[in-house]
Amino acid sequence: MAGYVGRIDAGEFLDAAPYFNGAWKSFERRTVGSVEALVLQGDNAEYSIFVLAGDGTYEVGDLRCPATPGTAITVGLGASVTITAGSSELDLFITTLSAS
Repeated sequence: MAGYVGRIDAGEFLDAAPYFNGAWKSFERRTVGSVEALVLQGDNAEYSIFVLAGDGTYEVGDLRCPATPGTAITVGLGASVTITAGSSELDLFITTLSAS
């Protein structure tokens, strides 16, 4: 199995298939613009999202919490999350796993 050592800069996407034989699908750095929202739906994937920079909120069901640097959010199969940037952009690191 190959390994990977490198950078994933803002806006970049890394396909996990060359590095993992399991459920990992991808790694991504995504920027959510000021007062914009990102919705991740766990229909056939699960997600782990890490806030690297910026401020905003995230909503899972009826739960609404601040999204600040260091926040970790998980989205299991069948769940969804809405992440909304506040007055500044949100810089996110997103991992995606196959699920069924």
